[in-house]
Amino acid sequence: MIRNYIPLVLIIAISFFSRLPFLNNTYGAEEDSYGFVLSVWQTYETGVYETSRLPGHPVHEFFFQLLPYAGCFWFNFFSTVMSLVAIAAFYFIYKELKLKQSFIATLAFSLTPVFFISSTYTIDFVWALAFILLSFLFLLKEKYFACAFLLALATGCRITSAAVLLPFLIFVFQANTPHKFKTYAKLVFTFFVFTLLFYIPVIKVYGIEFFTYYDQFPYPPITKLIYKMTVGVFGAIGCVTIFVFSVLLFIKHKQHVVTIIKQSKILFVFIAAILLLFFIAYVRLPQKSGYMLPIVPFLIMAFAKLLPENSFRFFCVGIMLSLFFFGVNITDSKRGTEYTSFAIKFTVSGQEIFIDPISGPILNDCLKRRQKDKFVDSVINEIENFEANCTVISGWWYNQILVRLHEIGKDEMKTKFVFYISENAMREKLKSGELLFLPEQALYNDLYSGIKTTNKLALPLFDEQ
Repeated sequence: MIRNYIPLVLIIAISFFSRLPFLNNTYGAEEDSYGFVLSVWQTYETGVYETSRLPGHPVHEFFFQLLPYAGCFWFNFFSTVMSLVAIAAFYFIYKELKLKQSFIATLAFSLTPVFFISSTYTIDFVWALAFILLSFLFLLKEKYFACAFLLALATGCRITSAAVLLPFLIFVFQANTPHKFKTYAKLVFTFFVFTLLFYIPVIKVYGIEFFTYYDQFPYPPITKLIYKMTVGVFGAIGCVTIFVFSVLLFIKHKQHVVTIIKQSKILFVFIAAILLLFFIAYVRLPQKSGYMLPIVPFLIMAFAKLLPENSFRFFCVGIMLSLFFFGVNITDSKRGTEYTSFAIKFTVSGQEIFIDPISGPILNDCLKRRQKDKFVDSVINEIENFEANCTVISGWWYNQILVRLHEIGKDEMKTKFVFYISENAMREKLKSGELLFLPEQALYNDLYSGIKTTNKLALPLFDEQ
């Protein structure tokens, strides 16, 4: 019996120790990570719940009230812990579905770029996914109360997780489940009761208007939208792998695919519903690759079912290699990352990007975090030595700057920085000092505030190239 768990223990060990070197490298490259940290601190200090961003992530946010000032290593560490929970849940689901090649499939899931990177910094993506996978595992075992409760926990981490309830109900409808109406009632009632309980602190503070989302940026160009949902999720090699094996399935194994789908109709309808729902959610607000994370384990399961065993091994190897090679990123010296002399550079939608064959997504993310941290320190140092009184429009740097100021004991400087600011507020600030903006933030301040005067009223803190 114990021998059956040796492959999972080995995968868990590989997953944990491969992530460990990245956990002390800031709270992450995403501004939302720092907004989360600030909300945890604010809630702890005031006793009044403050969400990092609407519609709220209360389960994730309240957990860290247990250790609000633990620092980036421990905040990131618990993302890694939840990724291990997700990996174990994936493995047991895989076994429950009697899919082939459980070891290499689970390892491929563990090393999928968006999942690996999300599990090394302070964000709620892997928390929600872990609870979704646990919930599905209990659904397969027909433990409907536990299934609904775990899905409510996932929704308490990310509200978009609630969409998974529909595929669950479809799964139950297709399966030979006795007393389907009773099962539906148990799932839906339990899910909504616990979700409501988790969101009571949010509703209490923000009212019914909590059910919204923020988006300070305009809808991205189609190239960026496609990049974030493909290369940003699976990496360059991973995308090529998925494309090649999809074509092979269509050309060489078309009849086999049709037969398998007919034989496993329940599973494929469920997976199709998951993919469609999270694709729709992403297209509605396509700002982060992490929004597509829930599709990853189910897509791997689909290929496991459809591909011959040897082909599936190569498929998994392609997904795993994608984490380490052919990284794609922007060349921006402040929020981009370094690249080697082997990199190929080109411009897409006005942004210079590179493909580096010997530097993969995980190294790019690591260097990007360091690069952004270095830039924030340079901003703080510049303002600290600035002779006149000033206010700095900081935009997407704002949260990280405030976190850094607290870490170095310079909270008194927080008043010198603002997120974005209206034209009237800018004119007020100019009465008592200079108004400055960080790179690119004049454009986004105009977009956010609905004005066209930021460049006229404020000056760049650094010369913009």
